[in-house]
Amino acid sequence: MIIYHSQNPAKTRGIVADFAAQLQPGDVVCFFGTLGAGKTTFIQALVKALGYHGDVNSPTFSIMNQYRISPDLTICHFDMYRMTDDPAALESIGFYDAVEDPRAITLIEWSEHIESALDMPRYVVTLAYGENEEDRTIVIRKEDK
Repeated sequence: MIIYHSQNPAKTRGIVADFAAQLQPGDVVCFFGTLGAGKTTFIQALVKALGYHGDVNSPTFSIMNQYRISPDLTICHFDMYRMTDDPAALESIGFYDAVEDPRAITLIEWSEHIESALDMPRYVVTLAYGENEEDRTIVIRKEDK
């Protein structure tokens, strides 16, 4: 487990770049944090650090966005705020296909809403507010389930 303290967006982007260098196709990354803690901002920077050059938007209403980096790498970004861990619902949105795809990195916001479906090895990124408005504590750990 690594704990970072960021005082501004530029420092957070540096943390994201270091984390991105560790990721490989097939990885799953689960994000936890209260509303506004920076999950989407972290993911936007992460997708860019992984090589995507277009716009990166939150899939709040679409539930999943895909970003093609190369023929061998796609980023699948899920927002599970409105989801439950119902297997049929997760199947209908392509969740299982994404987490089982060896050419995809799967990023999951609001992972706590589908926690019982997360029985695979994964990275867990937790973002929390710090003392000041722009301060964040970022905890990154790898879990082998």
